[in-house]
This record gives sequence, C-alpha cells and structure tokens, in this order.
Amino acid sequence: MRDALMTSLADAGLKPIALASVIAAKELQNGIDVMLTCELQQITFEQNFAAQQTIHGQYFTMASRVKLKYTLQRRDGAIVYTNEITGMEDEPPKPAGGEVFFPLETDPAESLSVALSRAIGALLVDPRFRAVFPARAR
Repeated sequence: MRDALMTSLADAGLKPIALASVIAAKELQNGIDVMLTCELQQITFEQNFAAQQTIHGQYFTMASRVKLKYTLQRRDGAIVYTNEITGMEDEPPKPAGGEVFFPLETDPAESLSVALSRAIGALLVDPRFRAVFPARAR
C-alpha cells in the first residue's frame, strides 16, 4: 500500500518522502511542509458463485472494499485535511439499461488492487486535499 500511495502522490506532482518510523510533525526535516498519514481502516473481499454457467464458466460476483483514513498535518501540528475514503470494485459491473456484463476481473488480488487504487485516486482529486497545495507556475 505504501508504494502505491507514494507513486500516486509523485504522479500527482508532489515530492513524497516515506518515513521509516512515526514522528511528530514538528520533527519534520527543513523543507518538508506537511506530513500525510494513511491508515488502513478496512479491507474486505467477497466472492459469491452462482449455479448459472456461461460460456466463460461459472457465474460469480466479487466485491472489494478498501477504506483508508488520511490525515494531513502541518509542521506546527495543525490538521489541514482529514478524510476517510473507500475505494470499491464490483464484478461484474452493474447492468446498464438491459445490458448484462460478465466479470472483467477474475483474480481477487486484482480486484483488491483496483479498490486500493480508487481509494488513493479519490484522495488526489478531492478538492479539499488539492486546496492545501497551491498551484505552481511551470
């Protein structure tokens, strides 16, 4: 999870540094303005098989949920952002109109990976999170 979060933050234009241990925000190195902590609140996976057979095999549904709690703290200890975000992946996708879909993901690990990616991605597009970081001229 840490590597996925670090990569996503870097891809969003930030310069994240992973800390080896928990420290107080006031102990941050010079040049580091905020500290983001991410806590895994929940991870669930459920797969149900039906008796129905399709040309692709036995029909099933999967549901993955990853709930993360984010806290962004300034050097002075002030919390400038906190949120709990749940990333979800459901297979097969919900029907659209009368159309029926078959599962796209069949591997539980892939399903959980998608849910984790969505929980991280939702942080990066949250306007309250983005407001903490002023836009910089390129």
